[in-house]
Amino acid sequence: MTDTIDENMVINSAGTVTNEISCMNALTICMGWSLFLIFLIPY
Repeated sequence: MTDTIDENMVINSAGTVTNEISCMNALTICMGWSLFLIFLIPY
């Protein structure tokens, strides 16, 4: 029983980590695009 619980906890923690990484990537991409547009608008 404890083995399955530990495995589930490891899988859940890995899933949260991957979700955080994907969110960070999306935020960085949005920031990059916003800066790109801000620099493009004056020209």
